[in-house]
Amino acid sequence: MKTTAKIMTVLFLSVLCSVGLTDELYVPGQYPTIQAAINAAVTGDTVLVADGTYKGPGNRNIDFLGKAITVRSQSSPENCIIDCQNHGCGFYFRSTEDRNSVIDGFTITNGYAPFGGGIYCLGSNPMISNCIIADAIYGSGIYCNNSSPTINNCTITGNSNRGGIFCDNGSPTINNCIITDNSAGSGGGICCIRSSPTITNCIISGNRARAITGKGGGIFSYSSSLTIANCVITNNTTSFFGGGIFLQKGSSLTINNCIITGNKAVYGGGICALDSNATIINCTINDNIAIRDPGGGIFCDSSACPITNCIIWNNVAPDGSQLYPSTNLTYSCIQNWTYGGEGNIDTDPCFVQPGYWADINDPNIIVEPNDPNAIWIEGDYHLLPTSPCIDTGDPNYIPSPNETDLDGNPRISGTRIDMGAYETNYIKAEMNFTPKIINCNSKGKWVKVHVVLTDEFLPEDVDVNEPAWAEPIDLESEYIKLLGAGKGHVKLEAAFNREDFCAQITEPGQLEVTIIGSLTTGQNFYATDSIKIIPQR
Repeated sequence: MKTTAKIMTVLFLSVLCSVGLTDELYVPGQYPTIQAAINAAVTGDTVLVADGTYKGPGNRNIDFLGKAITVRSQSSPENCIIDCQNHGCGFYFRSTEDRNSVIDGFTITNGYAPFGGGIYCLGSNPMISNCIIADAIYGSGIYCNNSSPTINNCTITGNSNRGGIFCDNGSPTINNCIITDNSAGSGGGICCIRSSPTITNCIISGNRARAITGKGGGIFSYSSSLTIANCVITNNTTSFFGGGIFLQKGSSLTINNCIITGNKAVYGGGICALDSNATIINCTINDNIAIRDPGGGIFCDSSACPITNCIIWNNVAPDGSQLYPSTNLTYSCIQNWTYGGEGNIDTDPCFVQPGYWADINDPNIIVEPNDPNAIWIEGDYHLLPTSPCIDTGDPNYIPSPNETDLDGNPRISGTRIDMGAYETNYIKAEMNFTPKIINCNSKGKWVKVHVVLTDEFLPEDVDVNEPAWAEPIDLESEYIKLLGAGKGHVKLEAAFNREDFCAQITEPGQLEVTIIGSLTTGQNFYATDSIKIIPQR
């Protein structure tokens, strides 16, 4: 029996060891460099790197060696920095690593390599999370060659030569990332060659395709298949085709719930498709510019570009400012549209606050978008409650399971889907002005409105820390406060500076004003009333 017990104990310990007791390896406490810790790690281990700046051999060109391990900073990417000193890259993945090989929480900066100044993936599919990949002066921030990494919650900024992310025969998943201020000959933000990326919940801004014939300031696609959802693509530039997105050579794009604004190009300020297909759904495409040729918003040449539930407004080009040429457009709001189509309108969409082009020396001065000193000031493209784009999208549109708008709110909230990137979810309220007549020549401090919320709202549902907003006079309240609650309703008061209120009024007569306020649920309420105005003499 004793022999049997000893045998069972040995077997138990053997099984326990074979299951794998994961270990933590500390840098620099136990190992002088990150590479030394990886060399000693086995499957399931975690390499924990203390705060500090890591340089030199063993802390650049770091090779995972095919190991399923996690390399993580102990604190945050701001405090744990891998400085490549313009000599090599941060990490290599070139031994068929998969999602079990994880980088988490580093700043990787000053890379210089032919491919992947920050991270180089060759035939591998690692997980890259919570990293800042910055200022690689050569080789791109992340290079994916026959690789499909998952890139989550990363900021990729200031990388040059090959831009932010370069994909060659890869299918990366890029989620919740900020890709900004990168540059390349083409594809300043993301460059895709024979690749199939999925890009969700990202901001792609301020990137540049700087070659004389540069294409795709934000995103470049060559023979690739792109899926983009819930992204903001703004303020990207190129010297030739596709300020925001460029598609070429049989590429395909499905883009949904995105905002494309303030991008510049010669052709196709927002989107340019050549011999490619683009399916554009529930997007807001505004204030883009094609400097010399057609298609301020969208340019489609020898391409199929079906568009539905979109808002295409205030784009600029010498010809075909919004869309060139006319294409399959349904249930969309497009400025100066005269080609018909089912469900299309050309009425002002009534954004909360559109973006604009301003002078670089004074953002308060509005300039023409082709002014050499023009910079883009991003706006708020939510719809006001008076918008004609609310509940006027495709009545037969069926959202996919768990589909949301750009804010993460469910589609659909009303009787029909809204046009554009945001689904509106306003709560209608009642209100009265006090006084009902305003003589702007008399004295007084406030113009007040009293609002009643019904439908069983509670006082704590009102966000009194957020000011109310008055349209069309474009004025913010000085305060908003609760007056009390009765059965089935909540009373509140919003006050506007009388002098500022009157300064917005030039014509006498009745003025219909809509007040918009915030709820702690993330929803908004609105109410409308008329007031008689006697302007200042």
